[in-house]
Amino acid sequence: MQQFENYVLQPRITARTVDIHPAVAFGSVIAGTALLGAVGALVAIPATATLQAFLGAYVKRYDVTDDPRVQGRPA
Repeated sequence: MQQFENYVLQPRITARTVDIHPAVAFGSVIAGTALLGAVGALVAIPATATLQAFLGAYVKRYDVTDDPRVQGRPA
């Protein structure tokens, strides 16, 4: 029961509170457990949320727009 809670419930609940996709939360918990054991499992989701916030703030994002030349229409 505890493994079910740790591997299924905890990533979903925490993912909703820190706005991370559940699959990313689950993967980060698995990776954190594999690397650092129980401490890694506890630190994995906050570390992932921090990384996501950092990348969202400092990595430039580009909007995708439709180009008429791609659609076969003259520009």
